Amino acid sequence: MTDEYGDVIMSPKDIAHHFIKRVKQDKDACVGITGDEGDGKSTLAVWIIIECLKKQGKTDEEIKQILNDYIVYSPNKDEMMAKIVGLPKYSPISADEAIKILYKMNWATDIQKFLNMLYAVCRQENKISLLCMPRFIDFNEFFRNHRIKFWIHIISRGHAVFFIRDWSPFSKDPWWIQDSQKTIDMHYKSKKLKIVDFNDEEMIFLLKKAKIFVGEIMFDDLPADIQEIYKSGKKSGGYENLADQLSFGGTGKRSVLEVKLVNTYDALLKDGYTEAEALGIVNSSKHDMVQMISNTRAEGKCPIPLKRKHKSYSVKPVNEPLTESIIDINANSK
Repeated sequence: MTDEYGDVIMSPKDIAHHFIKRVKQDKDACVGITGDEGDGKSTLAVWIIIECLKKQGKTDEEIKQILNDYIVYSPNKDEMMAKIVGLPKYSPISADEAIKILYKMNWATDIQKFLNMLYAVCRQENKISLLCMPRFIDFNEFFRNHRIKFWIHIISRGHAVFFIRDWSPFSKDPWWIQDSQKTIDMHYKSKKLKIVDFNDEEMIFLLKKAKIFVGEIMFDDLPADIQEIYKSGKKSGGYENLADQLSFGGTGKRSVLEVKLVNTYDALLKDGYTEAEALGIVNSSKHDMVQMISNTRAEGKCPIPLKRKHKSYSVKPVNEPLTESIIDINANSK
């Protein structure tokens, strides 16, 4: 489909067809999906899975029953490999939630190791890998320049742009990131615009100028029943057995593990888990967690702010919805 200007507008069905065709030719189909929180990265990834399953001849009812088999909710490497290997050839696999967990806990090295492993298994099994990340540059340079073939960026909910990596072996920047940013900067300057002046139409106008631009993607919100299936899978599998995954990065140093435990605990609280639930998931007592918070704070690696006893220092940072009790205990232990 094209718009009034003759530009290509694609649907999840269109891009699913393209990805399936590619993996059937024994080629990679590694897709990076980026965008702000809540703009629909997960929604688009699920739509692509649904359209791929329809191509396999699955009915709507069958898709509902098996949808969660195609989503990796936990960064557990054994679970990830079992899921991928167990799926039919040319299937899509989304690692959105697993990556999100690692990203929230600042496990940068672990994210890259997880991505490398997932890519290797998907490549061997002729699977389509859908990798959601807030920013494209959060994929390390080698992975984004040599592994990711397609880049989908969500502009606003239901509206995205589709890029393809430059084929040239001579390109130092196969995504033309710097060149495209210069175009945007020049537009800012010539029009004397501010960031708040840009709407979807203005953004599309500039993004179309990128040499890697393919077209726009339009997609709807997921039906309510599909949303519930996705949420149930996320709730049951997202943080499962995280205490057993703390050495995912391959290090056994106690200080590193403590930082990961504290980061996990902090992320769980921010996700709405109670203090007791969070402590249970990371398999720690309150006393041990207080000690680990104290240890990691001494090393300057603790994400949890210390509540001061003096009133003039008791202001909590914005967006830090941590329970008061654990902070109070920590303060009293000083």
